[in-house]
Amino acid sequence: MTVTGIEKAVGSGVSYPLTYTTRTAPTSGTHYLDVNEYDKGWNLIGNHTASTLDWDAASGWTKINMDNSIYVWDPAANGGNGDYLTWNGSTGTLTNGKIAPFQAFWVRSNANSPVLTFNNDAKVARAANFYRAPAENKPISIPIKLEYKELNTTSFVSLSNTGITGYDSYDAYRLVPMSDTWLELYTLSSTDHTSPLVINNLPLNDTTLVNIPLFVDGQNNGVGIKGTCILKWNLPENWPSDWYINLQDNTNSKMISMNDVNEYKFDFTSASSGNLTSTKMFTPKQILSKNSSNSSKTKSNLPPYSIIISK
Repeated sequence: MTVTGIEKAVGSGVSYPLTYTTRTAPTSGTHYLDVNEYDKGWNLIGNHTASTLDWDAASGWTKINMDNSIYVWDPAANGGNGDYLTWNGSTGTLTNGKIAPFQAFWVRSNANSPVLTFNNDAKVARAANFYRAPAENKPISIPIKLEYKELNTTSFVSLSNTGITGYDSYDAYRLVPMSDTWLELYTLSSTDHTSPLVINNLPLNDTTLVNIPLFVDGQNNGVGIKGTCILKWNLPENWPSDWYINLQDNTNSKMISMNDVNEYKFDFTSASSGNLTSTKMFTPKQILSKNSSNSSKTKSNLPPYSIIISK
């Protein structure tokens, strides 16, 4: 796309016509479970200016009844097969929350009467100073990368003052990809929550044992993957020295110190032995069926992997 001429200023601001549609839960007797809270409020919008927008700009945005996470589909990600890039204001795969000219992106309203507007102050191309957050207020963010052959995807566990156990507006959900070749890597906020998160924002000052269920899957050209996968991670510079973090492979009864090493290789076979259709791809209802048991945890009903943080 090529444009010429002088960009028109947005004046007092541009307002996106967002919606928040309440869905009716299914009646008794249907053969599926519907988590309708996760489907309300999704809006596909775009940056229709010729300037890059800064989602984290100190001024220029008005966000009311909105999640702070955005989602951009990048067809070049995941080895050229495409993946969603995410950003929640401090963590994610979308570089510093910059939205390119004419770029479409997803946002999610979380209550009635959502408002999202921006003015010229939200544009990057202006004279301004950009400051980093003070170290004491900076979230502790752990990128976790899943690799299988030429495919890869990255999710994040973040501990911050804005985090809670359960839903918060700085979480980012795992969205169904627009490709038949993808890797799935997500965590749950806890063993009692079912929303699939690629950015999992948890409380920084929680001193209890943190148990984070971790799930992986994938398909290559519509067929479930089978072979060697690698999980990689890097603990940030501000990781507290007295915090211990382990990766548990519950299927093979292994525990790996994430403090001491930064990768784990394992053999993996997708749960689907044949072709995966769009109706069999991940949806919240499938997570509910995977984790529906609240009884004592046995090897058979544990998640395949867990991240355990002890402080």
